[in-house]
Amino acid sequence: MDFAGQRLADRASAIGVGLGAALAFGLGYAAGDYDAMLRVFFGSVVVTACVTVPPYAALYARSPVKWRKPRRERAGDGRRSKRRG
Repeated sequence: MDFAGQRLADRASAIGVGLGAALAFGLGYAAGDYDAMLRVFFGSVVVTACVTVPPYAALYARSPVKWRKPRRERAGDGRRSKRRG
């Protein structure tokens, strides 16, 4: 999973849970049943988790990170060069 895939999964989970909460509240209010509201909400959380938690390669790894090649150290006095960070 790359950085863009993480952003997509985060947005999808926020939207999925938000829509599930709104749907659950609406159905629970209309039916007058608190238990039904909780079941619908937790069902939406499970569905959202099934969509966003597994690292689907085709969906979340579309733009992989290109890593730099490691630098070789110079053969010399044995001291390591200090990196600026």
